[in-house]
Amino acid sequence: MLPELTSAENLPVIWGCMPLSWTIGSTVGPVVGGYLSRPAERYPRVFGDFKFLKTYPYFLPCAIPSVFSAVAWVAVFYLLKETVKSPVPIRHFFTAEYQQGEISRTTPLRHVLNSRVIMSVGNYAFIALIEMAYRAIQPLFLATPIDFGGLGLPPPTIGNILSAGGALTGVSQILFFPTIHRRLGDKATFVKGLASTLPLFLLFPIAHLLVVTYSFNWLLWMVIALQSITSFGYGLSYGKHRDLIIWLDLKLNFASFLRRDTRLESNDNKPNEGYRPDVR
Repeated sequence: MLPELTSAENLPVIWGCMPLSWTIGSTVGPVVGGYLSRPAERYPRVFGDFKFLKTYPYFLPCAIPSVFSAVAWVAVFYLLKETVKSPVPIRHFFTAEYQQGEISRTTPLRHVLNSRVIMSVGNYAFIALIEMAYRAIQPLFLATPIDFGGLGLPPPTIGNILSAGGALTGVSQILFFPTIHRRLGDKATFVKGLASTLPLFLLFPIAHLLVVTYSFNWLLWMVIALQSITSFGYGLSYGKHRDLIIWLDLKLNFASFLRRDTRLESNDNKPNEGYRPDVR
């Protein structure tokens, strides 16, 4: 929808603003999980009498995001304006007539999967793998006892670290991504952001070595802060703006081949006019 609401010149700014929702979730989510897990033990005066919360100590931090998602869905369903002038009802897509028509007009997949699309999807998948690995390892590393290779931090502290990292990454993308993208371009921005993941993962064993050698001192917290700052780097390559890039590329290729099919059908209906290939 965003390409239909803005111009191509403003897309870099939109790419920088799109991670705002991810930033809010990355900031608020860890705080909710860190401070509301095991509420009967952590806040006995408020939740100590609730047997349900003692049996299910992680229900509260899971219920709050679920309610928020339900409210967001209702808000989008009723308040978001449709950009298509004549939208097709959803039930129309499940009719036999529509499915038969789509099969007859379907463009072969090999025509859509050209080198540009494969490169975009491949790069996205690679950086997504790195990002998901980091998101999974970081809280596990922070919570694992020191004897087993982690830092052994309590949930509230872990929530604060994850929340600060999410806020820093999101705000940095909003403030600095458009400028970096204009100066470096697509390829250089992606490559430099991908290269920043090397020190990002190397800081895990360094942090464990520091906590074993010096315990929790200022140097360890500096390393943890540096890791959160470094996570901004891969945000240059991976983020909600990359969804937009791939979606645009797929849409343009689909539209191009659909126009070509339409032109061929039009020429077939005119036997006196030979088909003239597009040489642009």
